[in-house]
Amino acid sequence: MELLKVKEEMTELIEKYEGIDDKRSYSEANVRKDFIDPFFKILGWNVRDSNEYNAEEYVRGRGYVDIALKIDNRPVIFVEAKKFGAIPRREPQTTLYGNVTIDWTDEERQALNYAGRDLEVKWAALTNFEKFRLFNAYTGEVVLDIEKPEEYLERIDDIILLSKENVKGGEIDKIQERIERPDIDEEFLNLMRQWRMLLAREINEKFPEMDFEEINFYVQRILDRLVVIRYAEDKWVLDKPDQLKRLLDSYKGTDYVDLSSLLIGFFDGFDKIHNTKIFEKNEKIDEILKRIDDGILASIIEELYMQNFRKFKSDILGNTYEAYLATKLKEEDGKIKLESDEEARKGMGIYYTPTHVVEYIVENTLGIKLEKIWKEVSRLLDNGEYDEAIKRFNGIEDIKVLDLACGSGSFLIKAYDFFEKYYKKYKKKIEKIKEKIRKENQGKHVKITDANILNELDRPLKNYRWKILKKNLYGVDLDKAAAEIASINLMLKALKRGEKLPLILEENIKVGNSIITGVENKKELLEHAKEIKRMIRLREKIKREEDPEKKNKLEKEYKKIREDLEEKINENLYEYFENPNEHKPFNYELEFPEVFYDKEGNLKENGGFDVIIGNPPYRRQEKIKNIKPYLKDQYETYTGTADLYTYFMERSLKFLNKKGLFSFITSNKYTRAKYGQPIRKWIQNNFTIKKYYDYTGTKVFKDATVDPAVIVIENKPPTRKDKIKVNESFYMPQEHLDEKTWTFEPEKTFKIKEKIEKIGKPLKEWNINIYYGIKTGFNEAFIINGQKRREILDACRTEDERKRTEKIIKPVLRGRDIKRYYYNWKDIWIILAKFGFYKEAHLYPSIVKHLSKYEKELKNRGQCRYTRAGESQKSRDYPGQHHWLELDNNPTEEYLQEFEKEKIVWQRITQRFSFSLVPKGLYALDSMAFMTNANIKFLVGVLNSKLVDFYVRTYVHQYGDKGFLLSNQYVERIPVPPITKENKNLVEKIEGFVDQILVLNKQRQFLIKSFRALVENIGQGRMNSPLGQYLKPKNAPDYSINLVETKRLIDDEKVGLPRFYKVKGYGDSLIISVGYDDGLVEDVIQIVFEDPVIKEFFHFAIASAVEGKKKAYRSQKKILETLLEDIKVPRSTRNKKRDVENIKALMEILKKEYEKKDFKDSPAKTMSLQVLDDKIREVDEKIDELVYKLYGFSESEKEEIEKKLL
Repeated sequence: MELLKVKEEMTELIEKYEGIDDKRSYSEANVRKDFIDPFFKILGWNVRDSNEYNAEEYVRGRGYVDIALKIDNRPVIFVEAKKFGAIPRREPQTTLYGNVTIDWTDEERQALNYAGRDLEVKWAALTNFEKFRLFNAYTGEVVLDIEKPEEYLERIDDIILLSKENVKGGEIDKIQERIERPDIDEEFLNLMRQWRMLLAREINEKFPEMDFEEINFYVQRILDRLVVIRYAEDKWVLDKPDQLKRLLDSYKGTDYVDLSSLLIGFFDGFDKIHNTKIFEKNEKIDEILKRIDDGILASIIEELYMQNFRKFKSDILGNTYEAYLATKLKEEDGKIKLESDEEARKGMGIYYTPTHVVEYIVENTLGIKLEKIWKEVSRLLDNGEYDEAIKRFNGIEDIKVLDLACGSGSFLIKAYDFFEKYYKKYKKKIEKIKEKIRKENQGKHVKITDANILNELDRPLKNYRWKILKKNLYGVDLDKAAAEIASINLMLKALKRGEKLPLILEENIKVGNSIITGVENKKELLEHAKEIKRMIRLREKIKREEDPEKKNKLEKEYKKIREDLEEKINENLYEYFENPNEHKPFNYELEFPEVFYDKEGNLKENGGFDVIIGNPPYRRQEKIKNIKPYLKDQYETYTGTADLYTYFMERSLKFLNKKGLFSFITSNKYTRAKYGQPIRKWIQNNFTIKKYYDYTGTKVFKDATVDPAVIVIENKPPTRKDKIKVNESFYMPQEHLDEKTWTFEPEKTFKIKEKIEKIGKPLKEWNINIYYGIKTGFNEAFIINGQKRREILDACRTEDERKRTEKIIKPVLRGRDIKRYYYNWKDIWIILAKFGFYKEAHLYPSIVKHLSKYEKELKNRGQCRYTRAGESQKSRDYPGQHHWLELDNNPTEEYLQEFEKEKIVWQRITQRFSFSLVPKGLYALDSMAFMTNANIKFLVGVLNSKLVDFYVRTYVHQYGDKGFLLSNQYVERIPVPPITKENKNLVEKIEGFVDQILVLNKQRQFLIKSFRALVENIGQGRMNSPLGQYLKPKNAPDYSINLVETKRLIDDEKVGLPRFYKVKGYGDSLIISVGYDDGLVEDVIQIVFEDPVIKEFFHFAIASAVEGKKKAYRSQKKILETLLEDIKVPRSTRNKKRDVENIKALMEILKKEYEKKDFKDSPAKTMSLQVLDDKIREVDEKIDELVYKLYGFSESEKEEIEKKLL
């Protein structure tokens, strides 16, 4: 179909529409005849052939649809036609809670109700030509929305996909593919939270004796029922659509019926047909419904009909519920409020996992298992070995999948999808086989055996949805609400018209604490083989039984046996807990006995789960103190500082059967942190790591600050041949992992790293001391500026007091003050109130007076309230680790004396490793670390080299987008070649160049500070103008800027998040760059000057404005425009001529200031920033070359290192 021709004809139709004066008088029939029929005719449909374009098509059970578009005489699109003005705009509707965007108008709902999954009509359209909306009838999503006729031309690329040719070829699906779907539905989430609060307040008011846990349960159960019904309606599970709406209409139409009574009757009827735990008779829920104001129930139902439940894929619904769980009800000032429960989110692992991550984990575990079975089944079917193929395919029923912190069930939902995918593959394959057999036997007498084969091939498909939920999927969560939601989300997967639902809540989805169990060894249960045998048989019967009364009887018997056994098994937990039941211990062997034991109650030869997946809770060690004694005795990988998720990893791996697959997304800290060493060692020695995918720097979890990673592990001992696939980009041998730190790197990188370690000696074995900087616990009190220092000293009453006070107020550096080879002290001081200071406080009244202003905050520090053991003591002068007048971490005199030595200082969290040589008497805060003693000039050169930068990046912990965490434990591992007779000459050369780079940086800093001081003192900075002002044609010539030669180096429209700017000289120009969060630095503009003095002034001005400054933009900005506005250049007057004269005068004064200063050891005796910067780069490169020689690296190895640093 020619696009140009379609466009021309569509233009004519639009012009015809615009020529109508009285559009409102047009009937629906005329709109259809004059506009809708021609519209589809333009798109290639034969509007006169009822086999292709049928007006008034009858749809069984739904009535007549206005138009049915057909391919091969089968409907593919149903069209609901309206007259002009009869389709309202899609606008937000005002509700009790504010504006809500309605997913479907009444007209749209009418169009959608004609289409249905059972009719295999995927598309529904609503149009009056003025407007055109195309829906995916399966999901209810609006995939094309035209609000005025001229948009047909603007969206012609989409409109053409509705042509007969494109619909027949399946191209219409491309419209759907262009929709971006969020992981959660924010609007539905907000409504759920509002309904929850409304119901909770009402129940609290009517039932004041009810506690919050009960309120939460009943609110959740009522909402779950309503959501399930609406989901069932929109998914065509109920025979008649909009049944809740009809109840609402009945209630509104009479004064003699309560809405609550109608709802209770409806719930009972739903339960009789679908038989689900969510709807089972509950007298208390009925009582609550009767006392809830009908107006509240009516408003919730009305708003439920503003939501389209077809649009919800199960993962989106699950993720939305997951986010819903992140809020909690709270009573405040006598009112119930809903607040974000961030602690609960982080503590209970309630982060919804993005769909792409869930898919990756399931695909690389369950997907592997299913694909292996399928390949064999497919081969057997192709070979005609049908009996064997059926037998092998039935093996799918035996695959057991567990999520032991399942939340709302997103991983189990995705697992369900994978199982279903392979059942559908099987169905498609056997249909082709059956068709082939029928064709081969057409007209012949079919043997009974052939007929049996056809029937047998279908057998594995019988009730497969039920089998997936009952036999394959298992989930546990500590949160009862989460477990219920998980069961609902899974249950909805199997919701079919007229069918009973699989009751998985309390069968395969259970509530409990996966980390705590009374079972110390599976073998100890063998003495109870008789009971286990009975439990397994009861569970099988429970899963099959559909009669509620019989099922209830079986459940009671099973529960009694289980509880009796648990009472015995859990006895050992009293050693750790006063009341174990408060911790909800979960005994997997009793809850899911069929996974571990055979039908006779004996241990299976290969018992356990085939697949364990999930996103376990992340909770720091200080939050799990109450269970640490238990963890210490029961977990092989225990350490006192380990995060909770590491115990979930150990528990999961122990539950895997042989060749079972495990995959979690967790924080990646266990791969490098000290607390992760036991689990690293245990995993690498006992299991095979199949894959590792690190998401560092990627915001996987919206509100979480962790750097996550996915690991895939197989339960089989590792061999030398085993390789790990890393980030889906390269393989590395598992044996290359070091239990000290897991580093995932290519072979070339590993060999270079190995060579560095072989030649060098770890710094911790050198004669050096490494320390953290000073931790104050409350900087506002202990860190002061120069002015405050003078005030404290001036307040001293005697000269002796002043001298004493002056001795304990020392200059201090902050992390941001440290750069490569230099530091920038900003007149900041620290009060050195060391451990025991409180005993001498009477000697420092001026300091005590200052600190007393912050007494409340200082006393509230954790170390002032508790000892290191986490206790509060009353036997001493203070309850905690130290007195409130003192610095945190109990600094001793010996420790503080280390600051009185020359030292190497570095920032602990940094984008770029920067080591600076700092003189005696300058102190450092705890955002830094430092080392003292021998050879520090040599060491600072090596530490700042590219080679060490490369090495450290292979194992140091990346701290999100903030950079790297360069803790002492990482620095002390850096291997540096010992100084020997053979390399002494290289060492001395390195030290010589370090001297040069130190003096060059000192020289540069002097010039920058002098320039800033001159600008301030002589008034040059009286007014600041954005750099962009100087580049305007009317201003540039006065400042010797050559606009013809000046170049923009990026597109004017490019957007991003600028974090910092840089400037460098290049010939007669200045190049200004922008830096981003990921470390990328990009040149933005090159400004050419004709006067070298003016150029030098701008170089100083821009360097002074941008160095050490960071931007904190949160939204995307036009880079060039923002840079030219952000960078301010000092200006003395609006008179350009006089301003230029003042600039030249200022630069002459700066020259004289520089000449007074003697930089006799400098290799560049100049005040040109460009020359100095070039010289610093040159010396830096010479140090790099010498360090490469020190380690004995070749040119090719050097290239590999520098390629990695790009």
